[in-house]
Amino acid sequence: MRGSEVRKKIIDTAARLFHGQGYNATGINQVIAEANVAKRTLYKHFESKTDLLMAYLDTFQDNWYATIKPYLADFADPKDRILALFDFRIFYQEKYQFPGCPFSKINAEVGFDEERINLRVQAGKNVFKAFILDLVKDAGHKELMTDEELADMIFLLIEGALISTSIYKSTNDLKNAKQLVAKFL
Repeated sequence: MRGSEVRKKIIDTAARLFHGQGYNATGINQVIAEANVAKRTLYKHFESKTDLLMAYLDTFQDNWYATIKPYLADFADPKDRILALFDFRIFYQEKYQFPGCPFSKINAEVGFDEERINLRVQAGKNVFKAFILDLVKDAGHKELMTDEELADMIFLLIEGALISTSIYKSTNDLKNAKQLVAKFL
């Protein structure tokens, strides 16, 4: 197996474990055993558990945007594209059995104890906010608020609804948030 394949296997294993049992409850030895790699091999690719977490978050973010961008591109009307963002989140939550957001989950586990992780979580959320702002700028909304205010509102509604989704195992709050946003467009 090539180095990139081994690296991917380790990240995929860590992703499954971090998602299923949590970051703090997942030990490096468990990742090594379940990825079926030598300890030396893991440390060749990742100097620490934090480095592995960063790679997991980077991979998740890259894959998520690689999936959502083509999905949204199918909607010609910018307003429909914004509302489709909610549909995508609903689909994703239902397909993967209400996982919530990996960035939020990691932040809840680690908190402010590890600044590097906290900064990565903030960076991930800032990318999502900027993504929403780009969608809003083209929408020609009703101008009840600025583009930045509308983007912040959508961001906060989605973030809150994602937490609710993972708690209640239901996408009802995402659907309600979509309806609220539709009134502003």
